[in-house]
Amino acid sequence: MMERLLRPADIAVRYDCTIQTARRYIRQMEHMENPLTVSEKALREWENRRLTLPPEQIKVPRRRANK
Repeated sequence: MMERLLRPADIAVRYDCTIQTARRYIRQMEHMENPLTVSEKALREWENRRLTLPPEQIKVPRRRANK
């Protein structure tokens, strides 16, 4: 089964943004031009790269004492 291809209108609905912003988002992903589309897999990978941890879970490296 082939993966579904998403168009700018699909991305705009998903993120509640304009078509222009959706097109900019798609171009940050691995995508196809003419027509501008992105696979669901590429969208998931892009979303995963954008995920961050809550501040309380981010480990700050401890400073070493200068000798």
